[in-house]
Amino acid sequence: MSTVVMIYSWPRLWSMGTGRGSPDFRHSLLSLTRAFDEVRLVCPRCADSSMASQVPPGVTVSSFGWPRLPLLPAPRGPRFVRAVAFCLNWPLRLLNYFSFNLAARRVALRECAAGEKPALVCAHGFMGARAAAELAGRFGVPLAVRLFGVSLGIRGFSPAVLAAQFEETAAFRVGAARWIITDDGSGGRRAAETLGVPAAKVSAIRAAVDRQVGEPAGETGEKNREDYRRRMGLEPRTKIVLRVCRLWPQQHLERLIEALPVRGAGGVPVAAVIVGEGSERVRLERLAGRLGKRVVFTGALANSELAVHYRLSDLYVATADRTNLSQSVLEAMCFGLPVLALDTGDTAGLLSDRENGRLVTPGNVAELAGAISELLGDDLLRRRLAVNAAATAGAEIPDVETRIEAEAELYRNLTRINHQEQ
Repeated sequence: MSTVVMIYSWPRLWSMGTGRGSPDFRHSLLSLTRAFDEVRLVCPRCADSSMASQVPPGVTVSSFGWPRLPLLPAPRGPRFVRAVAFCLNWPLRLLNYFSFNLAARRVALRECAAGEKPALVCAHGFMGARAAAELAGRFGVPLAVRLFGVSLGIRGFSPAVLAAQFEETAAFRVGAARWIITDDGSGGRRAAETLGVPAAKVSAIRAAVDRQVGEPAGETGEKNREDYRRRMGLEPRTKIVLRVCRLWPQQHLERLIEALPVRGAGGVPVAAVIVGEGSERVRLERLAGRLGKRVVFTGALANSELAVHYRLSDLYVATADRTNLSQSVLEAMCFGLPVLALDTGDTAGLLSDRENGRLVTPGNVAELAGAISELLGDDLLRRRLAVNAAATAGAEIPDVETRIEAEAELYRNLTRINHQEQ
């Protein structure tokens, strides 16, 4: 029987509740269940969520408590204030990092002592990479580091930046046999190679889109469009700008709300529908009210409910700094919704301006507002961009089965190579 031990960095599998949020973590777990007979997941314990109820069949969960020190909330305001908060939080983060790895290592060793020797150790996320590396070295088996995008590189790779983001930096410094990184446009391969990881040891995998989920393809008629708008509490002829994401600071949804026009060409009302939940919701609701913008906050929805929003909206807008090739952007492309995005990270590697999407300069709200108005006022342009985006998606974005099998084969190859070397 082949076994893999995985140290998972988070207490939950889904960011916004079971079946809500990116499915990429689950797809990665399914890859492990396909490559190994037994998957042992070691993760931090969460009082309000049971990981055991979220994982797929074939995965056993061992959770651990750890004395996580609370951090100061990231303040808004002058750079000096943010710098002070960062400096106060840094030693707390360092203590949390070492206490997490000590706790994870202890539980993982206990699990290995109770069963047979693992064939592979895998770190999911940055936080547990050091504990996973120690475990792999102890048993003489390969280590795989599985990362779901990176933040390194946005501000360069100076010593100060690497120290500030030490959790990510450390994940590239361990002696792994392979780093497997979700290709979400955040430059993971470039970060790995800049930090000295051989290119041959880095694999990039694009997230998958389940094209079979959701409403049937016939629901895009005019009556359905009007009914959808009524369900959202909007006038039947409203032009809808959609955003699907976790509501947290990294997404910068305030940019969308500030750039959103109240009315489009011919006085047609314009509204944003924001699907998701998170710490920023109250602030964003207040901002929309203060600016007099029509914004519908649906809360977090099951992934199976998203297709109708993609098919019956008019435009998708992505405004993050790190990258704008997130799961929801890929889904919008697959479902034929034109995408307008800030040109950040490697977004331009998949979206080409005025060919299969629109790209605008980061930090320029006026340009973003102009692009939204242009696209909402030009049905032919939106249709052309949507058709081209769907063609790109068909060629570049894998289906779920292809993506799971591709990652499973990487794990199989690691254990084959180790067996041959022994």
